[in-house]
Amino acid sequence: MELVLHHGTSKEIKKIIQKKGFEILNFFECIEKNKTQKFYNYPWLGEGAYFYDNDNAQAKQWAYLRFGFQKAVVTCLLEVEDSEVLDLDKRNPFLKFKKVYDYYREKNIDYLGHVYDFSEHSELLFIGLVLTKCFPDTVIKKTFRIQDQRNVEYQYTVASGDISVGELFMASCQVCIKGKQISLLRMG
Repeated sequence: MELVLHHGTSKEIKKIIQKKGFEILNFFECIEKNKTQKFYNYPWLGEGAYFYDNDNAQAKQWAYLRFGFQKAVVTCLLEVEDSEVLDLDKRNPFLKFKKVYDYYREKNIDYLGHVYDFSEHSELLFIGLVLTKCFPDTVIKKTFRIQDQRNVEYQYTVASGDISVGELFMASCQVCIKGKQISLLRMG
């Protein structure tokens, strides 16, 4: 499958990426570096480069929230086998992940000797740690609800008369590229 990926960043960082490629911090370096920043910089899908799947507009919006008018988007293409993608929006891949996650969660295993204390975002970051360590060369995909700059979800209730028939919400699929897949990215 070919993925069209969009990475929101600044104009300055875009130039560096175009020259040198993506710099990937290891999971714990990334957490340490981002302790003073907002949560959206943490590696919740594991260590790697983060993209929006075929959603240039969302990458621009994310870049704008972070960098203002210095926003930029790097578009990349990635050809990857289906077996190298863990799509957490689909049942079987999700259950595969859940089995591994539950094993480490139930045993409360201190994976690779690192202390499991990620503060208020511990559960989400533990998921990222499991994805980093147990799926190292796998492309991870997950759809998230979109929030505005005040962390309010874009969500609407659909109603017919007095009966609620469901909710509509804006969402976008994020993709984390890691391991050997980084070298396969082609700038678009």
